[in-house]
Order: sequence, then structure tokens, then C-alpha cells
Amino acid sequence: MKVIIVVGKKNQKRTRLMLELIDKKSIAEVKRHVNNLKFPEAISNIIAKGEYIKEVTDKEIAHLAPDLILTDTNVYWNLL
Repeated sequence: MKVIIVVGKKNQKRTRLMLELIDKKSIAEVKRHVNNLKFPEAISNIIAKGEYIKEVTDKEIAHLAPDLILTDTNVYWNLL
């Protein structure tokens, strides 16, 4: 499962990291945190257990196909 994490304040510079979760147990744990609206816990879990791919710019997000985009307050699932 490919995930993009967006960290930072709205008016400041935001960091967008693309990571990949391979382990089914960690994917289920992230889904559980997201379903319980515990986004910071999900972010820390992804960073701890995911494999770093690259830092993404704002324009690149439109061309990538992540399964999940996660911020501190919102989550966006790819339904395709």
C-alpha cells in the first residue's frame, strides 16, 4: 500500500513523503487508526513501519497513484 503523508502547517512549508507499507499487519493497524480518526497515530505508525520511497512535490501528487493520502486532520483514500 503506497501512502503519501503531508506534514506541516497550512501557511508554512509542507513536507510530503511517499512511503510504502508491505506488511499486512501494519496495513491493518493503519486502517484501524484511520477508522478511529487517530491520524497522528497512523502517521507515526506509517513512518515507523513503512519503507521510504521519496519526497513528493505538490505537482507530482496528481500524477502518482497512492492508495492513501494522510494529513494531521484528514484522510483521502484512492477509490480507483
